[in-house]
Amino acid sequence: MPHKLSPMIFGIVLVCFLLPFVNVSCSGQHVATFSGLQLVTGTTVNEPGLFGTSQPRKVKGEMLAVLAFLSGIAGLVFSFSAGRVRNLASSVIGFVGVILLFLMKSKIDKDVLRQTGGVVHLDYGLGYYLALLLFIAAIAVSVYSIMQEKNIPVSPINNKSTGPKFCVQCGAKAESSSAYCSECGHSMT
Repeated sequence: MPHKLSPMIFGIVLVCFLLPFVNVSCSGQHVATFSGLQLVTGTTVNEPGLFGTSQPRKVKGEMLAVLAFLSGIAGLVFSFSAGRVRNLASSVIGFVGVILLFLMKSKIDKDVLRQTGGVVHLDYGLGYYLALLLFIAAIAVSVYSIMQEKNIPVSPINNKSTGPKFCVQCGAKAESSSAYCSECGHSMT
């Protein structure tokens, strides 16, 4: 089941880039909202001027947003690969995505503070936080899958053990064909 979650998680991460990532306000008044995709590609905003006039201003794409978006694409591509490759790639890409989103937020905050002297306030939107949580979910799902892979239970059919079985609950010796302990009733599988 976890192998089916990875493509869905990374697909939703990419959809999150269509949602609002950053809301910009100045003196308590909303100025602009940028989606994740606008942070990736850049956009033009109307900057308020004196006497109610506005001037168009070109905002460049943010390289860290580009890299986070590319991480989502890479995660989606690798999520269709086989077992270990998928799990390892998903965990690494999820970790990289989290780091890139944190670095992007930090850089944007510093740039805005430096350019505006603290007059402009940024709030991060639903798209940013969902993408962050989904990258973390990708890490969790892939780590869970890796742990499942290492602790594969031995089925009774493939059990090559010829020695006696002992109950893990009470320690009593049990018959090799018995599914339950004759002393305490605990499952032997």
